[in-house]
Amino acid sequence: MRFTFDVGNSEKSRVEFYRNSWNGTLRITADGQQVALVDPTHLSTHFNHQWVKRYTFVVGKAEPHEVTIEHERPVMLGGLRPNSYRIFVDGQMIGQHSGY
Repeated sequence: MRFTFDVGNSEKSRVEFYRNSWNGTLRITADGQQVALVDPTHLSTHFNHQWVKRYTFVVGKAEPHEVTIEHERPVMLGGLRPNSYRIFVDGQMIGQHSGY
């Protein structure tokens, strides 16, 4: 799953989300700076029983915004079915995606 979106009005920040469903790698970057990384070499990547994971960070300097990306996996056979992703900016949902 890969998606990008822009945040802000006068100061635009670009957020990029990437998740590899085969090995569990997850990477979030904001304006080219890495803000979250899930490394496939850690066992917690493969044996984590949380259904919803939240990644929260702030983008922008002159015009700061709090961004939260929620990653929800299905309860049954979570690795074999599409996952849901919800994007929030300053507490308001601005988009959602579904896929592997």
